[in-house]
Parts: sequence; structure tokens; C-alpha cells
Amino acid sequence: MRAESSPNPGECRLRAQESTDRNRRPCIRLLTLIAVLALAGCAAPGRETPGAGPSPQLQEIARALPGRYLSVTDADGHTAVQQLTVRPQSVSESQSIGFVLSQRATASNDATRRFGLVLRPGAVANRLEGEFAPLGADGRASNSCDMQFQLNDRGLVGETDPARCRFGEGENATGLLKELAFDGRRLVIGERLLYLEDGRTRGRDEVLTFLPAARFTGWAGIREGGSWRVANSLALEPDRAAVEANDASEMSLGFAIDLQYYRMDRDDQPVLLRLTVRDAEDGEVLGQAWSDPGAERIGLALPELQVGLERR
Repeated sequence: MRAESSPNPGECRLRAQESTDRNRRPCIRLLTLIAVLALAGCAAPGRETPGAGPSPQLQEIARALPGRYLSVTDADGHTAVQQLTVRPQSVSESQSIGFVLSQRATASNDATRRFGLVLRPGAVANRLEGEFAPLGADGRASNSCDMQFQLNDRGLVGETDPARCRFGEGENATGLLKELAFDGRRLVIGERLLYLEDGRTRGRDEVLTFLPAARFTGWAGIREGGSWRVANSLALEPDRAAVEANDASEMSLGFAIDLQYYRMDRDDQPVLLRLTVRDAEDGEVLGQAWSDPGAERIGLALPELQVGLERR
């Protein structure tokens, strides 16, 4: 199914092929957009005075978007956790802002994918124009695609036109529908490839939800013979990299801990921060705890095992 022609502001346009199997992909969803973008001057014309700097809207995006993000793990578990870094990039146009997005799987040696993104004022209020460009190893773009964005009190939503964002020639000509949505904290990126000759989808849609990478530090303990052995220097991030708990003498407590951004069901369940404690030898789950992804603290309290972590 192809993209709809005119969605409401803030709604997604990328949707899955009609299917009943477990690989059906959902649309980009922004369930609870956080209104942190200071969309000042919404009633003013979108174009700025020549020579002026970026608008307040663009300045707020330039402040809020850069950072390191981690993708959400879904119940099917078929997509490796992705790390996304967004950093500012200088651009020649005084009214525009630019970014470089670098994406790679956290648990593999796959090459990093890099993309350039430029945003500039649109022709009307609450609209932005932009460009999206895959970058080579040398940081240069071999091709670029126009993107159209909408701004409202819920955030930023943009997409390419697959009829114009095209690669290849003849029967292999492929169009790219690239979507990006940002609510000030959550960044969602979707991608669909289409054969332009007949509109068939090429491969599977990819829709990834990213949340800011968070660092947690804390302690863990295990009761042995009436006393507790404690690990006091734990440091974890929600990236599937389990950390084995060791006491002050570097002796293992017998378990490892990991954090994940996790969603039980892609369709209607919220994203949660999940803490999992596993046996260090056989990987058996010894306990789990769940919290809001923005939680300042998360922990686990069992009779013989306890964990306490705090966001840093």
C-alpha cells in the first residue's frame, strides 16, 4: 500500500503491506508527543528576511535534536538494537540548520550508515523544507532528496516523495519514502523502497523508534549465608550489553544485568525501560523490573537478590 496523499499534521504516512504474518510492519506512530518544541511565531510567514539567522523554530530543533539515541526492542526481536548519533553540521545558508545522522547496530561490526539532513524555512507558516542525503565514507553525498516537513505543537514530521527521491534506472529504478518524526525526545525514522515501474514494495519496511541513550549507575547484591555480597560500581545503558556484577575483589556475584527500551506489542503498548537479571552461566532470567523510559531510578528487590540503579 502506498503512502496516502494528505495526512493530518503529526500523523504517519508510511504503512505496512497488507499481511497477516508476523512480519507485518506498522506505520510510524507518535502516540504521546511531548510538546517541547517552542514553536514561536506560528502565524508569521515561513520565509525569513534574507541574511537573517534560523527562525526560533529551527533554533529549537537545532538545540533539541542532537544527541545519542538507542532503538526500541520489540517483542519479535528480529531487529538488532541500533545506535543513532545526531550531531550538528554547518551549512552555507544562514537561515538553515544541518545535521549528520550516524546509525549502526550496537552488537555487530556492520558499517555505520551516515545521512545528512538540512532544514530551512518553508513557503508558508509551520512548514519546513529540507534535504536528505546518504553520505559516503568520505562524508560526501552522491545523491540527495527533497523533504517536506510540518511543525505543530506536537513536533516535527517530514517525508520524501518516492517519485522524486529515486535511485537506479529502467526497470530497477527505485523510489525511497523516508519519514522522520521528532517530538523533542522520541525520534522515529521509517523507510520504504518502491519499484517505480509498478509501485511494488522492494524488501521490507523499516520503522525504528529511538529514545535518548541513558546511563545508569548503581549497585547490586546477593545474599549468601546470611550476609550480602555487593557490587557497588555498576554502569549500564539500554543497549543490550549485559554487565556482570562483581564485588570489590572482582569476584562474580553469579549474575549479569542489562537494560533495554522495550515494547511488548508494536500496535498498542507503550515503550518501557526493562531491567533484566540473568544467571551469568546459563542465561536463565532471575528477575525483571519495568519502568517508564524516562525514569530516574529502576531496581529489583528479591529476597536473595537486589539491584538499584539511578540515571546519570
